[in-house]
Amino acid sequence: MTTAPPPIVHLQATPAIRDLLHAVYASSAAQASGLAGELAAYLDNDRVPLTLLHRCHEHGVQCLGRDKSLYAVTRGARVALPPPPTSTDKSPALQRILDDIRRDQERKEYERMAGHALPGPRDGSDAPVIPRETRRTFLAITNVFYTAISVFVAVYYIGATVADDIAWQVLVAFLLAMLVLGGEAWLAYRSGDQRKMA
Repeated sequence: MTTAPPPIVHLQATPAIRDLLHAVYASSAAQASGLAGELAAYLDNDRVPLTLLHRCHEHGVQCLGRDKSLYAVTRGARVALPPPPTSTDKSPALQRILDDIRRDQERKEYERMAGHALPGPRDGSDAPVIPRETRRTFLAITNVFYTAISVFVAVYYIGATVADDIAWQVLVAFLLAMLVLGGEAWLAYRSGDQRKMA
């Protein structure tokens, strides 16, 4: 199993770090040892590798007689994070799969949200959708009228046994039908209010 090398830690260049780098770069010992060649790339850079900075500090203590500690040189410096990768290259097949999944999720979300508000997918061939509350109201009104008509018919035929005059039969049947109609309407209204409050 191969392990990846640890990432190189960079520090942001502070004025103290820049002074150290320029002093070591200008020294003849650094020119002879090849350290100046490595330093050339980092003299004007904002990020300096910590390992190179440590070697420059040792060179500064040994060859230049600098007495500052590495802590004093790096004080106030922050770790410089590498820039994020610029692009995430995804294969076209993976991108198509991700797009299909996203579209499927959006479709399911839309169906879940609009499923109660819209008629089914076979719109046009089905009968129009009537909401539940409208259906209840329509059935209650129909029930009230059927009850009133049946009371009128029943009282009219029973009235024929009591009175021979057709006007009295119609009048009594009509008054009782209206009385039943009013009572049924009041009961339907009350049950609708109780259903709304629940």
